[in-house]
Amino acid sequence: MHILDIYSSKVGNDFDIVLAALCSLLASAKFVQMKYPSADSLNSVTNNQYVFADFIDMEGHILKTIDWQLH
Repeated sequence: MHILDIYSSKVGNDFDIVLAALCSLLASAKFVQMKYPSADSLNSVTNNQYVFADFIDMEGHILKTIDWQLH
């Protein structure tokens, strides 16, 4: 999870690690694959702990923080 490593090195330890991990996985899958899991399917792993907006906000925050450097 290279994206998560870069993100955590820039923001420290003050973030929701589970949500960040799921959003990092989602962003990397979107970058590499034609078909990727939905936020809803990833959220089901957490027993729907998050709302859709949480995924959108965290994914945007991660990408902005790492300056869109996905590779």
